[in-house]
Amino acid sequence: MNTTKIMNGTDRIPEISIIDRKPIVTYAGDKDLFLSLESTLSSSLPNEPTEWRRAYGRAIKMVNVSATFVPFTKDVLPKEGDHHLIDQPMFHMYWSQCSDVDTYKSTVREDIEMWMRVLMQYNLNDWMIVLVETYDFRKSNKLLPRTTVFDKIKSDFGAKHADRCLVVINPLKSESRSAGSWRGLVVNTRLLLLTAYDRTLIKFEEIIREQRERRNQAGWSFCKYFLLQEELAFVLEMLGVYEEALVQYDELDALFTQFVLNFNLGETPDWLTQFQSPLDSWDGLSITTGVNTKERARIQNNTTSVLQFRNYLFSRQCAMLLYANKPSEVAERTLPYLHNCIRELSLLDVSITQGASACWVFLSCLEILQTCENYKETIHVESYSKYTAGIWAYARQKLEELGQLCGLMPGQKQTSEQIHTSVQIFSGLREEYAKPIEKLKKALSCPQEFSKQYLELSELAMGTYKHIGRVRSARSLGYDLAKFYWSIGDYATATSFLQNALLCYEQDGWKQLAAGARLHLAQSYLKLGDMLKYAKMCLSIACTSELDLTTRLKHYEEMKKTLITAQPDPPWTGTLTDCLTLLDVDIQVDPGSTKVTATFDVECHLPVDTHVSIISAAISHHGTKNEKRHRDSSENNRRKSKESLAPINPFLLRLPLAVRLDYKQDKSLAAANVEMKNQKSLVRRTDSHGKYRKISTVSKSDFTRSLVCHNVILKPGPNTLTLTSEVNEAGTYRLNQLCVLLVDKFELLSLPHSQKIQFDVVHTLPTIALTNNSELLAGLIQTAILQITSQGYHISQGTELVLKSNSGLTMQQGSSDENMENQLSLILPEVLP
Repeated sequence: MNTTKIMNGTDRIPEISIIDRKPIVTYAGDKDLFLSLESTLSSSLPNEPTEWRRAYGRAIKMVNVSATFVPFTKDVLPKEGDHHLIDQPMFHMYWSQCSDVDTYKSTVREDIEMWMRVLMQYNLNDWMIVLVETYDFRKSNKLLPRTTVFDKIKSDFGAKHADRCLVVINPLKSESRSAGSWRGLVVNTRLLLLTAYDRTLIKFEEIIREQRERRNQAGWSFCKYFLLQEELAFVLEMLGVYEEALVQYDELDALFTQFVLNFNLGETPDWLTQFQSPLDSWDGLSITTGVNTKERARIQNNTTSVLQFRNYLFSRQCAMLLYANKPSEVAERTLPYLHNCIRELSLLDVSITQGASACWVFLSCLEILQTCENYKETIHVESYSKYTAGIWAYARQKLEELGQLCGLMPGQKQTSEQIHTSVQIFSGLREEYAKPIEKLKKALSCPQEFSKQYLELSELAMGTYKHIGRVRSARSLGYDLAKFYWSIGDYATATSFLQNALLCYEQDGWKQLAAGARLHLAQSYLKLGDMLKYAKMCLSIACTSELDLTTRLKHYEEMKKTLITAQPDPPWTGTLTDCLTLLDVDIQVDPGSTKVTATFDVECHLPVDTHVSIISAAISHHGTKNEKRHRDSSENNRRKSKESLAPINPFLLRLPLAVRLDYKQDKSLAAANVEMKNQKSLVRRTDSHGKYRKISTVSKSDFTRSLVCHNVILKPGPNTLTLTSEVNEAGTYRLNQLCVLLVDKFELLSLPHSQKIQFDVVHTLPTIALTNNSELLAGLIQTAILQITSQGYHISQGTELVLKSNSGLTMQQGSSDENMENQLSLILPEVLP
């Protein structure tokens, strides 16, 4: 490829710039005439885009046509087998300003014929003859000659190609008169130049197709085929059709991938063996808009490795995407590209130095991230951040892998073997000037610098994950970061990350991950000396069924030992959620007394039988119910099953909507709206509210009124608890909170119930009845029985009961000697409810 070499921004990598190249057009005939008009024509061509209607029904593209003009000679014409299309002239122009027919017949026509014969000899069919006339005001009123030079040219050469013979007025001598004809020349030149490229590319694509169909034949080389099809991509890139150029590179990418997959199935072409050679270089990606001539020369000489080839191909794909202003797609393609390359190294069984692949991935990630950061517009940042988060995380992962190999992780001491590994890794980095390489060398120079860069990458990855709303990924990354802080002795920071990760795991139901986080968190609390949280976490671990029984029993004993050692006064409080699950509640009120009995069906998650000195359930009084509400309550509120006690899904709640009517000044309706009364209660950030927020401390309710039971043995699995109490005051009572006292030093409190669990206590007035075996008869002394029922009241001893009768009826107590009277006073004994 005959191109001028340039350097990229670092002034180190030799490159060629395809985008700065222009289609080549030759000029013949009156060269002095053309040179006087060249600048005008060159500046006019790219002013407006032109429709490029390609063959086979392909999509129409708008192309800004420009051109580089060179003199017509046989040396510049394409030779047989020369496929460097961007170095070949695609269009040929002949210029003349002959105005005399006789002169044309004697000299100009012969010159044009010779020019045409050369074109036909090289099978070139894209040409144009331009006749330039000078507008003469003195001849404007005279009769035109019967035959002009332009008529002769069209007759001799344009019989079948009238659009290829044009006459224009010289714009340098009559600018106003030449505007129309000159515009026609510019438009025709654009169209014919694109037509020439279309015709050439159709032939070239046929050559490419033939070569691709020979891929299973002996002697076929993918590298030669790659360079052939890349010439087509170069032409499309030069014309500014970047999407079409990208298609060519994508096809080459897919073809190479298919060869590697077939190799794994036993098909091994000869050319593929060169990609199995051991790697001696693992430089990362170098994203530039030019063509790296050094890497392309390796492909041409069949000396490239699989990583070098992949780097070159992906850099060209990225260049097309960046030209098309699509940095987000560059980021989107990065991780699949990196994973695919690592897989191809494995499939091809390439021998590689330990840590080299991690080094290559790390450098490539930094190069992509550095490229994306050059696009600072908000629309680009929001778009590529969806993918750069994963790239930051992948770079952090590979840096950690390198740190492990080189002995730079906290707690490690570098050995001579690990130092030798570092030297071997650096030996495969040839482009030492690149910023990613400088950053890597600095990170692997000492443990302090490694920790600094590792934490920096981790924070960037977590921040980007949060920015795009992937909070789970950020929490998972924070869990790994907590282990790093733990290893350097920063237990407070490690605890913070572990707490966030644990909340995320519990919320999403990742029970196994949550169990592991609890184990690490317990050790963090122990290191920090926070014995209350340590005891709580030990209890939570003891109730975690995902862990083995030995671990659970160990932490249960640790919890008991901590309580005995600390002797907290007042007792510590914790949540009951981890230990007990409330399955069913049934509250019964004895109608003949003030006794209330509550039966709780619970499931205990503790690993062993546990003695509990007292279990109490706080109740609160909510006034006296009227008769109507008393009839509507009863069973629904006294009894709650497991399903009704489950937490309410906030997404299934009815929205508090209201109708709002807006009126005009004349009281006519202007608009009807539906609005939500309290938006703040529903629209809020999930990271800091609700979804990832958990109540860490529970306030204790008022246990002045409570249902209790003493000395209970809680067994692992289902348990039935019966709590009782005497309620002397009538009214409605609500169950508030359950409290379990462990080891007499640890109060476990339940969270507030989402459902109202309530019961009614109704006191019925005592009843008095005077009964007789038969009807009372006048004039006879008869015996009657006085029955007193206390119902829910307590009648104390010595209470006086006064009986009064109507006139004509007298009474006396059966064992009394007193006279019978209309009023009788009785002293009652004690009567219990």
